[in-house]
Amino acid sequence: MKLYVHDEVSEITKVITWNDSNDLVGLKTYIEKEFGLDGKKKRVEDMKNDKGKKITALKDKMDIFITIIEEKEQVVSIKKEVNNAKTVDKKQTVGEEVIKLSEKAMEWFKAKQYKKSIEAFEELKNLNIDYKGCINNLGTIYLTVEKYDKAIQYLEEYLKLNELDIYTYSKLGQAYYGSGRYKEALNYFYNAAQILEKIFEKLKVEKIGNLNPQEIKDQYHSLKVHIGKCLIQMGDKQSGFSCFASVLKENEQNKEALMEYGKYLFNENNDSEEVINVMLRVLVKDQENREAKSLISKVIKKEGTDLLLNVISQGRKLEVSMAPAIAWIALIVKEHSCIDESVKLYREALKLEPSNISHLLNLVHTLEIDIKYAEALIESKKFCENNLSMGVGGLTSKEIISFLNQIDFNIVKDPIQNKDEVCQNYYSGQHAKEFAENYEMKWIDNYGSVVVAKKDLSNFNEEEFKKQIDLKVKGQKPYTQNQLDFIALACTIVKMCYISGFISILPNFIAIVEKERMKRDLHTTQIRNEQAYLCTISQLLSGYIMKNIPVTNVTNIEQNHIFMLGESHCLSPAYQTIKWNDKPYILLPKIVTGCKCYHLRNESDFYPKRNFVSCIKTIPKGSTVIFMFGEIDCREGIWAAIEKLRYKNIQEGISTTLEYYMNELKKHKDNFNMFIHPAPPVIDITRETVLLFNINLKAQCMKHGFKYLDFVEDLLTNNISLKKELILDGTHMNSNYVKYLEKALNNYKN
Repeated sequence: MKLYVHDEVSEITKVITWNDSNDLVGLKTYIEKEFGLDGKKKRVEDMKNDKGKKITALKDKMDIFITIIEEKEQVVSIKKEVNNAKTVDKKQTVGEEVIKLSEKAMEWFKAKQYKKSIEAFEELKNLNIDYKGCINNLGTIYLTVEKYDKAIQYLEEYLKLNELDIYTYSKLGQAYYGSGRYKEALNYFYNAAQILEKIFEKLKVEKIGNLNPQEIKDQYHSLKVHIGKCLIQMGDKQSGFSCFASVLKENEQNKEALMEYGKYLFNENNDSEEVINVMLRVLVKDQENREAKSLISKVIKKEGTDLLLNVISQGRKLEVSMAPAIAWIALIVKEHSCIDESVKLYREALKLEPSNISHLLNLVHTLEIDIKYAEALIESKKFCENNLSMGVGGLTSKEIISFLNQIDFNIVKDPIQNKDEVCQNYYSGQHAKEFAENYEMKWIDNYGSVVVAKKDLSNFNEEEFKKQIDLKVKGQKPYTQNQLDFIALACTIVKMCYISGFISILPNFIAIVEKERMKRDLHTTQIRNEQAYLCTISQLLSGYIMKNIPVTNVTNIEQNHIFMLGESHCLSPAYQTIKWNDKPYILLPKIVTGCKCYHLRNESDFYPKRNFVSCIKTIPKGSTVIFMFGEIDCREGIWAAIEKLRYKNIQEGISTTLEYYMNELKKHKDNFNMFIHPAPPVIDITRETVLLFNINLKAQCMKHGFKYLDFVEDLLTNNISLKKELILDGTHMNSNYVKYLEKALNNYKN
C-alpha cells in the first residue's frame, strides 16, 4: 500500500510503500530510516491520522502525521526512567530474537500500544530474561493505563528486590492513590520523600555519581504535592494545602503544585479570579494539561467571559496583542462544550484583529456545533465585507459575498421547516429545475468538480482541462496558512449550505473553490477535514443530486420527510427520495460532525456531544428520525482503546460502546419515531469490525425495542466487499445505497 507521511515541523512529506497493515512498530522504524533519523539521537514519537488520532490500522493512500523528538540520555522522572529502561543486556548470551522482542516491547510502550508491550514483557519474564526489569516495566505500564491492582501486584514484587528504589515507592504511591487507598499511598510517598531527603543532604557535602541537586529537589517537590493530595483525600485539607503552598514558596512555577493549588481554591475558597490566574500559569508551562483545561472551562462556564478578559487585560482596555491568548482560551473552552463562552471569546478576538481569518474560521466552526448556521454565514459575509481584498486566486471575498447574497438569512436557520416558496425553491422547484436543465456538474477523479453548460458539454475536453490545471499549479509555492484558512472557510460555507438545503446555488460556487483546490494536496494540510467535506459533497452533487433533482418528487416537504441524524455518513442519503408504504419521503441530513457513540456517554463534556444535543433539539417532536452512528468508533476508537487496555478484547469494546449508544437512544424514544441505521461497511481494513459491530447493534436494538434497519448484506458482494455501484470516496457510500435503506424501511409500517 502507498502511504503519505508528513512531518508537520519540517513540512517534509514522503511517499512510502508498506505491505504489512498490522505492523505499526515496523512501520515506525522504517519511517525513521526514510527520514534519516538513524544515528541522530532522534526518533518518531507519535504517528497520527488526519483527525489527530493515534493510528491503529493502516489503509492505502493514508495520511500519516509524525512527531519527531530528540532522544533523552539523562533519565530523571519516573516516566522517562521507564521509557529508557533496558529489558535485556545485550552482553547476555541470549538469542537475537529475544533481543528484538525486548526492543519491540519498549517501542510498543512508547507508541502507547500497551497490550502488545505487556504481552512481550510477560514472554520475556517467563523466559527469565531480566526478570526484575520485566516486572518493573509491567507494573509501570499497568499504572499508566490505570489498572491499579495489577500495577500494585508487580511493583510490590519489584520493591522486594530493590528495597530502596525511590521510583518504585513513588509509583506504588500513585497506584494506591488511584485505587482510593490513600493511607497506603501516603506511606509510600513518605518513604520516597525520606530517601530523597537523605540523598539531598548528602549531595550538599559530596558528589554522588551524576545526580543533580536541582533534579532531586524537583522530585522531592513532586512527592510533596502527592503527599498533600493524600492528606486532602483523608480529610486533612489544611495540611494538604500547606504542602502545595510550601512547594510554591520554593518554586512558584511548579506546575504540579499550581494545579493542586488551583483545584483547592476552586473547591474550597470559590476564588474564581485566582483560579483563572493559576490555571493560565499552568497552561503556559504545559499547554496540553487536561486538568487545567477542564478546570478553567468550569470556571468560565460558571462566571462567564468577563472575568477571564479582566484577568488577561489586568483590568485595562483589551489590546491587539491579547487577541491570540483570547482565541487560545476560546479553543480550550470549546473542547469542553462551553460553546456560548467560546463564541463570545472568538468575537472579542475578531474585534481586536478584524482581518484574522483564523479567528473567523474558528468562530464559524464553533457556531456549527450549536447548529447556528445563519449566524455563521452572516459572520462570514461580514468578515468578507470588511476584508474585500482577501482571497486566493479567483476565490475572493467578493465571490463569497456574491454567493451569500443569494440566501435569505431569515430562513436559513431551518429552511426545511419553512413553508416559504422562495425557501423551498433553493432545494426543489424552479431554481433546481433550471440548473438541471441547463448545466451539468462533473466530478473528475483526482482533480475535483467542474460545472459545464449542457450546450458546451460536447466540446468539453476532460484531458485538456486536466492539462490546464496541471500547468496552473506547476511550480507554485504552497499556500500560506491564511490562504488555507480562507479556502477552509469557503469549504465550510459549502458544507453548511448543503446541510441547510441550499443545493441549487452550490455548483457554481463549488466550481470557483475547486479551481484553487485542485491538485494542491490540501489533504496534507491543517484544513484536510474541511476540504474532505467539500470533496464528498461535490461528488454527491455531481453524481447523484444535480442530475436527478429527486426532491421535486415530493410535493409536501413540510410533512413528508425523514431526518437522517448522523456523522458525515448522513450526507450520502441527503435529498434522496424514497417510498415508504407507497408514500414519497425526502431524506434530510442532520449532521453531528465526527461524533462517535463513545462521545455520547453520560460523563463526556467533549463538544461532539454538545453538537449531538444541539442538533437533536432542532428536530420537531414526533418526527421520523434514522440514527446512524458507530462507524467512526469501529474505524478509530475501539481498537485504539483495546491497545490502551481500556477493553480486554473487541467484544468488550463493542459491547461498552453500544451501551453508551443505547443509553443515549433511550432518552429520545418517546420523542421520535426512531430507526437505527447500521454502521456503513465501506473501508476494507475495518469492515470485519464494522460487521461484528452491526451484529451486536442489531441484538441490542431487539433487546431495547428499537427498530433496526437490517440491510448490511445488501451492500456487499459474496466475497464481503462493498458493491461497486455504491463506491464514492473510499470512506462514504454514494447515494445509490438508499434503495436498500428503502427496502429495509418498508419492513415497518409508518
